[in-house]
Amino acid sequence: MAYKFYFDLFENKKFVLADKFRWDKHGEERFLVKPGITHNRDALDRYNVNAYDGYTKSQKYLDWDISCKFSMWFSTKDQAREYEKYWLEKEWPNPGYTKVWIEKALNCPTDDYYTEATGVSELRLISERQLKRALRMMYEYRKEWYAKNGRLVLVPEGYVETDPGKMSQSYRDRELLDDDNAMTWSR
Repeated sequence: MAYKFYFDLFENKKFVLADKFRWDKHGEERFLVKPGITHNRDALDRYNVNAYDGYTKSQKYLDWDISCKFSMWFSTKDQAREYEKYWLEKEWPNPGYTKVWIEKALNCPTDDYYTEATGVSELRLISERQLKRALRMMYEYRKEWYAKNGRLVLVPEGYVETDPGKMSQSYRDRELLDDDNAMTWSR
């Protein structure tokens, strides 16, 4: 089964990020981000309380303004998980300076306020410079991956990997691209 790697930007609408977390030592603004994987076509459905997709949902996801900055389909869950692990373990490991206790960073009423909101505990706090670097690396990686492996094309019956040059004309004629061109949709 195909899985999508996503890179989301989180902003809390209920609690304000404390100044000591909001700015780095150089005065550069920092952002809460989450690299992850999902089987959803729309990466934001992972946190959509109205989307029934097998994930446990928490009403506390509504506290967040979440935007997807990057996504990319992989043929298997293992491939997507490997790329996610690169970001969570190599670039921004736990423990590490980018890993924060989110309830403390937001001055939540309890230290386990977001425990039921799975995924929120994996947020990383990174600078604007790190955010731009990560996105540049992700887009370059996707470009190289597609050049080497072709794009992943989803069709109603499932998915097939294909080189766009070898795609049937009917698929090429019907393809639509998602917001960040991470995926070829065939309908």
